[in-house]
Amino acid sequence: MPVPCLPPTAINIFVTSTSGEPITGALAEATGIGTAIPCHLGSQANMCQVLGGAKTYDVRVTAPGYQPATQTIVVTGRSADCGCGTVDTRTVTIALTAV
Repeated sequence: MPVPCLPPTAINIFVTSTSGEPITGALAEATGIGTAIPCHLGSQANMCQVLGGAKTYDVRVTAPGYQPATQTIVVTGRSADCGCGTVDTRTVTIALTAV
């Protein structure tokens, strides 16, 4: 019985305020993943990882006290010999504006 493939990391999203500060409580939602992804607070920014295949994602990032921001991100990829897809992981920074 073949082992199922784990989805690769399609997008690494760094979330900051427009002044460059990390934001607590950020969530990322991407088309096709079904649920919001919590972002993990780091020293420089929050980081969210979207797992998935090669396609175009509309990513919406929200956080309490900030205006939501949406960005379209194109992830390219290819098929591997094992049948699992591989992707060219994209890394983006999304800055949120305080309300």
